[in-house]
Amino acid sequence: MSTISLITIIGYFVLLITVGKLFQNFNKDEEDFLSAGRRTSWWLVGMSAFMANFSAWTFTGAAGAVYLSGWSVMWLFSANIIGYAIAAIWLAPWGRNSRVTAFGELVALRFTERTGIFYTWVGLPTAPLNAAATLLAVSVFMSVLTDFSVPVIIFVVGSVILFYSMTGGLWAAMATDFVQSMILMPFTILVAGVCLYHAGGFGNMLAEIQTQGLQEDFSFIKPNGYTPDNKYTWFWGIASFVAIVKGFISLGHIMKYRVVKETKDASKAAWLASGLFLLGSLVWFIPPAFARLYLSADVEALTLPNVHEGAYAVAAMKLLPAALEGILLIAILSATMSALDGGISGFGANIVKVIYPGLCKLFKAKPVTDGKKLLLFSRITSFVYGVLIMIVALIYYSRGASVFNILFDLLAYFAFLGVPFIWALFVKKVPSWSVYLTIGLGVIPSALGIFSAELFGEAWNYQTKITVNIVSGSIIFLSTRFFWFTAPQSYRDHVDRFFKLINTPVDLEKEIGSVVESDVSQLRLIGGCVLSVGIFVMLLTFFSKSAYDLIIMLIFSSSITLIGAVMAWIGYQSHLRVRAANALAKAKYETKGKKSGYLGNHLIFSEPVDEEIDTVTEHKKSSNESKENND
Repeated sequence: MSTISLITIIGYFVLLITVGKLFQNFNKDEEDFLSAGRRTSWWLVGMSAFMANFSAWTFTGAAGAVYLSGWSVMWLFSANIIGYAIAAIWLAPWGRNSRVTAFGELVALRFTERTGIFYTWVGLPTAPLNAAATLLAVSVFMSVLTDFSVPVIIFVVGSVILFYSMTGGLWAAMATDFVQSMILMPFTILVAGVCLYHAGGFGNMLAEIQTQGLQEDFSFIKPNGYTPDNKYTWFWGIASFVAIVKGFISLGHIMKYRVVKETKDASKAAWLASGLFLLGSLVWFIPPAFARLYLSADVEALTLPNVHEGAYAVAAMKLLPAALEGILLIAILSATMSALDGGISGFGANIVKVIYPGLCKLFKAKPVTDGKKLLLFSRITSFVYGVLIMIVALIYYSRGASVFNILFDLLAYFAFLGVPFIWALFVKKVPSWSVYLTIGLGVIPSALGIFSAELFGEAWNYQTKITVNIVSGSIIFLSTRFFWFTAPQSYRDHVDRFFKLINTPVDLEKEIGSVVESDVSQLRLIGGCVLSVGIFVMLLTFFSKSAYDLIIMLIFSSSITLIGAVMAWIGYQSHLRVRAANALAKAKYETKGKKSGYLGNHLIFSEPVDEEIDTVTEHKKSSNESKENND
């Protein structure tokens, strides 16, 4: 790796650490740390949601799949587009209306408190498995481009994520997601454009597929027998599509929108994520296809356990200016970090808000309620979870497993865990024990899939595992509907309150208060960070070695700089208007001899409201009165 690339990477890490420190002051207690005070702008949440479902696996496992098997992997990304669109039209507002911090709390609102605690415990072991596979993906990719080993990269990247997640919490996680997206999206568009330029257009790439006789490899649907486990067939495509979409129509997904300011903002955020996935799907897989057609010798020469997973890196390094090698690393890093940092906050929320209170209740101990102490506790849980992710990633690497296969095996084996929380949004009349039964019996078909080779003489493929798990889990859960008559009236009332709650829009003024200054601060800080990135990339143009390099560098740096400058300018102008309004309000109230109408830099636009809506508290209070009967 060149000196300029190393400097670029170090500068990037410094930026992330700085963002974490900038947003540290946004956290006054554990609610701010774990849910950003529910004051987040829709564009920030939408970009963060997009980045959370987008990881370095796209550039390693998925790109490798495109290199070997063409466009079939588009099944997976079309599911993301549709999934976010469904959330935008229907489900995202329910997430904001739930008014909760942790997923376990949401489960408790839908079923019972004990159910929420039970599922949180069940989900704890599986959480680091997916995260570790994502961390491994980026480490493998970076090892192609640097002189560092995969274990060293796992440690360094994991440590940086830990630092800014521990200092800035969910605020910093979402802010870094946005800043990183402003690097990643322009970069991937640039790489795709350069590939098309060198190929002479997409039409020429399609013609080259014909010339090399690769029509079957690049067909969207493959015939049975194309691979030993029948990947990329109709069955595989439908099973994969359903498995991914089910994640968007569940209690778990709607939690992504719990931090936006208002109910309507949740839909805006989901639409933004859907649109970004549509754009990304048009450009992400051109480079690995280009590598297969024109750079296969370079890919096959890589020293990786699965050389095809380096296809995207080869295309980018061959066609882009050398000065952008570091930016390539940053783009891939940004994808992984965004997928991991939000998970750290989610894990911490479940520990602090569900597991800890549950243990206190079990041992009849008084839980800590001081916000600052719980903030420290949240930071400690973030640290522990981050270290665990790094350890599991190292274990994966030592086994030499394909990143693509790791993620799909995890998706198949644990598919049954999410089944109850899909139907829970749409099927109201199921008893409280339906979750226990579904998860308890769902282990059986999952185990059959794991040991299918020993039991049946032939290992089940991915699509068989995922189908059996989802179908059997659904049958088990839905069958409990016939036992609704056993549910006591107290539980029936509890369920009614849940559905009333998620259909009750947030009253911003009464529940949150003024968020104007918060909006302005988000825009100013994030815009300034993006602008700094653009300026830094512009400096790299001095290392251009040709007119071609210079043009590419200017296009890339100018796009980032322009976005950052516009955001920072709008944020600064808004800040000036808020300051002027604060000064006017202060003068007005002081002239009338009343208490000042401002608080620090936060303008109070209306008289304080004595009563506040606290639907969650009211709901929980009612739930606690009847939970003994429910369980």
